Amino acid sequence: STPKFFVRFQQEILDTLATAKTKQELLGLVGTDALQVVRDNAAKLLSGSCDPHELVFAHRITRQANEYKVFNHRVAALIQLNNEGVTVHPGETVHYVVLDQRSYDPDKRVRVLELMDGEEKYDKSEYIKHLYRSADSLLRPFGYTEEKLKDVLGRGKQSKL
Repeated sequence: STPKFFVRFQQEILDTLATAKTKQELLGLVGTDALQVVRDNAAKLLSGSCDPHELVFAHRITRQANEYKVFNHRVAALIQLNNEGVTVHPGETVHYVVLDQRSYDPDKRVRVLELMDGEEKYDKSEYIKHLYRSADSLLRPFGYTEEKLKDVLGRGKQSKL
């Protein structure tokens, strides 16, 4: 379910760390080059210049839209597809980009892949959260948790990157 952007981002961090020949080099790279990879990718997300097709989430559906108790991205995608006459059955997968994670309007919250035109304006704050989570999963052993990354990199604010 991970968007291509984050798969590439994590690989870029791993490739950066793989250049270290010693433990000391590795520790040095974490605090410099690896953080620069995070900074560069955060700046790209915040600039709005990412291809929305690279930011598509994929989630397997476990029930019909009306059977979910919480309105979330999956439900918004299901409603959007249902409104287009497409029925998605449990076990199938929906693909979407997040437009505004706070919206309760299915058409404003997400855009399903099948309806994307490439001009979608994604929710920058939502994708920055995923960026920090992705970085955390690789850099936590070195002390860089999601919270520390936010502190070090300025809480996702472009002006501090």
